Amino acid sequence: MSLIDPGSVSLGGIDSDGLPASVELVYHNSFADARYMVGFCCARHLAAHISIFEPGFLRVALAYYKAGRLPPAKIQFYFGGPALPFGLPPTEASLDAYLAMLEGTQLPWMVGVIGGDIASTPLPELAIRRGGHVRVGLEDYAGPRRPRNVELVEEIVALAERCGRRVATSAEAAALIGVEAAS
Repeated sequence: MSLIDPGSVSLGGIDSDGLPASVELVYHNSFADARYMVGFCCARHLAAHISIFEPGFLRVALAYYKAGRLPPAKIQFYFGGPALPFGLPPTEASLDAYLAMLEGTQLPWMVGVIGGDIASTPLPELAIRRGGHVRVGLEDYAGPRRPRNVELVEEIVALAERCGRRVATSAEAAALIGVEAAS
C-alpha cells in the first residue's frame, strides 16, 4: 500500500490571539505530484491511502476515479480540529459534503480529526452508521485528556459495538481496499 496526497494545504497551529499562527508551512503536492503518485501505485499494483485535507483533494482523486485511472484505494477524510485550522470542521454538515461528492462510487472511506479528539465529535458515530470507518490514535489526538493509544481505540470499538457493527479483522480490512492480507 502507498499514499496519494492529491493537493496542497496550509498547516499551522493557533497562536495566543486565537488566530492561525504566523508560520510558512504549506504541505505542497502539485497536480504533477498527484499524477506521479497515482502512476507509482498503478505501476506497482499498490492500493492507495488517499488523504483528503480539503474538498479540492477529493475532486482531484475523483477525476482519476472517473477516468478509470485510480488504483484500489481508501479515502481518508481529514478534518481540522481546534488545534489545526485546516479543511472542513468535524461536523455532520462537513461529512455530508464529502459524502455527496463520493456518491455513486464504491470507494471505502474513513474519518479522522487531526489536532483534536475525534471521540468528542459526531464523526465516529456518523461514519460507523453510514458504512464508513474511523481513524483514531495518538498521532492525530490533541485535547485536554492524556489518554493512552489503547484507550482511544477502545472508545471507538465500544461505539461500534453500541451501533451494532463489529470491527473488521485485518484480512477483512485488506480485502475492503483490494489487497491481500499479510500472512
